[in-house]
Amino acid sequence: MPGLVNMIDAIENMQMNAKKFNYPCLMMQGSLDSVVSNSKALVWYKNSGSSAQNQKVMFQGFTHELHKEPCKEKVFKHVLGYLSNRIS
Repeated sequence: MPGLVNMIDAIENMQMNAKKFNYPCLMMQGSLDSVVSNSKALVWYKNSGSSAQNQKVMFQGFTHELHKEPCKEKVFKHVLGYLSNRIS
């Protein structure tokens, strides 16, 4: 189980160091995500040191792999809109 232990350590490290993350952030998650906890992701997002051009989007009814959902065009459109706003 070394891979699982490393992943758990990395997640804990990421939570403890959220304030050090000071880059623009687009966080997208499906409301039915069974891999990443919605509540823990939101805590990290709120605790991150990044304040400029942050955005958290919850796709209702989507699971973990947003790019594989039947309505994946919504996801791609959102990403393109976010990136377009960042570069213009």
